Amino acid sequence: MTLSKRMTSLCITLVVASLFLSIYASAASAPIHKTTVWVAPETETLINGIPESQTPMVTDVIMGPYFYRYDYNQKTTVDKYRHIAHFSHDNRLNKLSEQMEAQITNSASQGAEWSGNVEFTAEIKKKIIESLKGTLGISYKETRTTNEAVGYKVVHTVPAGKVGHINLYYRGYKIGGRLTVWTANTSNPSQSKRYATYDVNSTCIPVILWTFSLSRTMQTFKKPPLTVLLCLIVCFTLTSCFNTKNKSESVPDNYSLYSQYVDKVVKNSSQKDLRY
Repeated sequence: MTLSKRMTSLCITLVVASLFLSIYASAASAPIHKTTVWVAPETETLINGIPESQTPMVTDVIMGPYFYRYDYNQKTTVDKYRHIAHFSHDNRLNKLSEQMEAQITNSASQGAEWSGNVEFTAEIKKKIIESLKGTLGISYKETRTTNEAVGYKVVHTVPAGKVGHINLYYRGYKIGGRLTVWTANTSNPSQSKRYATYDVNSTCIPVILWTFSLSRTMQTFKKPPLTVLLCLIVCFTLTSCFNTKNKSESVPDNYSLYSQYVDKVVKNSSQKDLRY
């Protein structure tokens, strides 16, 4: 082998050896990681278990019902619609009549009544009341607020031996009519209006505050039946007779004992006199 070939072979060997040593040194100096990391993937909002991006967009719903018109057809007065208060005055033990004063110092709120196969929204109830005002010329209220009746006063004369009662009520009017409402689709309200008519009833309270019904009744002590009085008289008579009989029978016994005692005393006295 020539010198040039030997030199070439030696150079190749040195290059390979240096390359191997550099790779080994870098591997030995690199740190060893024992902790591994996993990052969770992103998630989407779910609507009833379905990703929000996959749920269909709701673009058409039914809105309403809304008031269209109301046609009044009947009215009935309810005098004792809502009870406000009750007052009583007991004058059974007096011989003269007395004045009974009933004045409201507090009252509870009272509401109206609505019936019909329709949803009575606040807008529908308001429109019905406004329609009644225009038709009947009377203003109505759906509710009476707390203490709205405070201050009302009634005076009544209660005769002697009686109990007076005064009941105060709100008067109501039960009104029947036909209600027409409309509904529509939100996607095209002007082209999808639908109308429906229902029979409805409402009982409301007039705005005029002091429209009350009064109930003035009198009560007295119930007199005992005549048979009861007769029984009491008979029992009293029999008891008196029985007591008198017992006394008359006991007198002789007591008298005989007293006579025997007197005789004994007299006898002893006689014996003493004889001795002396």
